[in-house]
Amino acid sequence: MKYFNPILSVVFILAVAFAPIIAQEEEEATGQEEAITEEEAVQEETAVEEEAVQEETAVEEEAVVEEAAAEAVEEAVEEEVEIAAEEEAIEEIAEAEEALEAEVAKPGFVISAALGGALISGDYLASGPIGFGVILQTPLAIPLGPITFNLGLVIATGSGEWGGDKDASVLEIWPSVSFQANDIVPLPVPLTLYGGAGIFGEGIGLAAGAGILVNALIPQKLPVIITVGANGNLLTDIDGASTTTFYLRGYVTVGYPLPM
Repeated sequence: MKYFNPILSVVFILAVAFAPIIAQEEEEATGQEEAITEEEAVQEETAVEEEAVQEETAVEEEAVVEEAAAEAVEEAVEEEVEIAAEEEAIEEIAEAEEALEAEVAKPGFVISAALGGALISGDYLASGPIGFGVILQTPLAIPLGPITFNLGLVIATGSGEWGGDKDASVLEIWPSVSFQANDIVPLPVPLTLYGGAGIFGEGIGLAAGAGILVNALIPQKLPVIITVGANGNLLTDIDGASTTTFYLRGYVTVGYPLPM
């Protein structure tokens, strides 16, 4: 009879008895490991998604910042352009004002050719005189307070119909005194006021008027001085008939400074 080892029998019995338990524990451990691995995978995926969202948010914020910066740069450039345009306009205005002051001052002698005609005339004049003349402005001046009076001379001739003569003519020769109304009140353009007295036809006459410097209304600098205006003339005797009459004359002059 063979010898039977009881110890081996016990071990075998225990192994057989505990084998399902050990297998179950191993299975549970494996399941726990798989659950942990799956949870870690979910957490990792969530972290990746959160990181992607954060990166996308950062990119969007960066784009917003870049867009705001671009808009700020564009606004700054536009503001600089506007400032430059304003400065250029101010410089042009300053240059125009200097040019106007130079035109108004008219240093030295200025000789002008004038063309004009009666706009309104008295009853004695069937048609007021229409003609031309020469105006000489001298550098002679009399300053009185804020006003400077300039001296000049007017020589003009005109023809019309009066006293029954359909081909009548009149000669005017009279010294003038003029000043700038801008010296008294601010005006958008230079305005010259003047007056004078002298020979009108066969008698004495008085004249008073105003002229506007056309150069002030033109941005280009002109080589001549252009003035438009009107004057009223009161005559004591235009043709020897000792009849007092008047006429209002409109005119334009073109002047040139004499190089003296």
